[in-house]
Amino acid sequence: MVRHLAMDEALAGKSAYQLDWSGTWELETDLPFYEIDSADSASLEVVIRFELPAPIRVEKLLTAGFGMSRSAVRGLVDSRRIRLPMAIGAKAREDFALFVITTPPPSRETAADQEAQP
Repeated sequence: MVRHLAMDEALAGKSAYQLDWSGTWELETDLPFYEIDSADSASLEVVIRFELPAPIRVEKLLTAGFGMSRSAVRGLVDSRRIRLPMAIGAKAREDFALFVITTPPPSRETAADQEAQP
């Protein structure tokens, strides 16, 4: 209970102290590396769990987790290959799940070609 109260952002603001979360998070995975561009077309559910409610921007978490640049991660989110329950710029501090589609959807040209074939 003490830890919960000490880390409460609203209480900190009322009590005139600041919470400094810089350098307090580390991304740990217990699964083997999975190639996002694999031939397997399954969607993967990725569960993010927080031991402590350290707020971290979702984009920063994804760039660290996937080892990709911000623009590459944003591209995957924009193309809906990564499906988030919140905005990519939001700060998360509670457990959440996201989905990764491992193969890109067919392009419009490919889909049109497939429909045109008898």
